[in-house]
Amino acid sequence: MKALVFKIPVIEDCSVYTQEDDLPYFYDHLHLHPEIQLTLILKGTGTVFAGNFIGNFAPGDIYWIASDQPHLFKCDPAYFAPKSLLKAHSLSIYFLKTGILGQLFRLPELGKASDFIWKSKGVYRLRCAPGAGVERAFREVQASNGSERIIQFLRLLQEFISNTTKETLSGEASQTLNEQECLRMNEIYQFTMKHFHEHISLEKAAAIAHMTPPAFCRYFKHSTRKTYMHFLNEVRIDHARKMIRSNKDIPLSGVAAACGFENASGFTRVFRRITGIAPMSYRKELLKGAAG
Repeated sequence: MKALVFKIPVIEDCSVYTQEDDLPYFYDHLHLHPEIQLTLILKGTGTVFAGNFIGNFAPGDIYWIASDQPHLFKCDPAYFAPKSLLKAHSLSIYFLKTGILGQLFRLPELGKASDFIWKSKGVYRLRCAPGAGVERAFREVQASNGSERIIQFLRLLQEFISNTTKETLSGEASQTLNEQECLRMNEIYQFTMKHFHEHISLEKAAAIAHMTPPAFCRYFKHSTRKTYMHFLNEVRIDHARKMIRSNKDIPLSGVAAACGFENASGFTRVFRRITGIAPMSYRKELLKGAAG
């Protein structure tokens, strides 16, 4: 596997690049690039790792991923089934805030949009209804050229930045990963996603990174601002929420076991610590929402 520091294809005489992916599943390796990325999910569900954030993605989600933020969109297991007919579909826009566009982004007329572009170094999400006007805004950027593309691009930026419902998912990366570190972190993420339902010791995780447990703990905490065990529990709880959403009658003890927890009390404690709510209360809220 080659280094996962991406180089976005450069189109001559173009400072705003668009990319449409319509695939069986999204590229599922941790990677980063100097460009800011604005991505609209059209089809597909799964887990997003972006900066220090772990959570689910779904159609209608728009992600702003700052420069050099490690990220990946891992589709749910069903997308990898041999005869799966599922599709993952996204529209992405890439741009650098330096260089030619840097002059544009410094114009005082851009106001708060300019401040956001220069100061935002993390990951943000805006959740829209699938097929909402924002998809049209992405399409207009994609279909336009020359000065018209810049005009449509600025309109899209303004719409995203001015929307007060967007969430801050992750702050500035604690460090910029080099190619070797990105490969190592990708191995850790892939191992965790594959084995989270099993018992994972620090020794086993450290072995994947070819480190001693103490060195691994320091490395992971420095790279992600969280302990490995906290990261592992975030992955487990994210999967638990998906299970509860997809089957509201499944016993919570079964969810706990399927997500790698040895007992229901430990599962409840971790679920509450990460989400702020107990799993039973989470299920009740889902049922209430469905009834309403």
